[in-house]
Amino acid sequence: MSQTQEMSGNGFGTDSGRSSAFPTLSAAGSIHDLGNLIQVASSAVNIVARNPSVRTADLEPDIAGAKTSLEHAGALIRQTIGLVREQAATAEPVKLAAYLSDVEALFGRTAPLS
Repeated sequence: MSQTQEMSGNGFGTDSGRSSAFPTLSAAGSIHDLGNLIQVASSAVNIVARNPSVRTADLEPDIAGAKTSLEHAGALIRQTIGLVREQAATAEPVKLAAYLSDVEALFGRTAPLS
């Protein structure tokens, strides 16, 4: 199973067999925001790394590990955004008539409010 197929099973792109771009766009926005937070954390680590007291406290290996982890997280975010964009580009338009037909059938089965 491809990563794109795995994502579609997790609420990205489709709902009950009907295509919808809204879950995909919502996920892309959340993933983008997570990427922004990773950027902020990376900037903070870089600021700390420039502090001379960090070098004298032998924290350089810890800082290097944090930088590597944040770079890896950023790469995963970029990859995921690419997959979500790919899915959004191939998503079919919503078939509004099918939804309206379902709503009409639902209202047709209910008793009128009196």
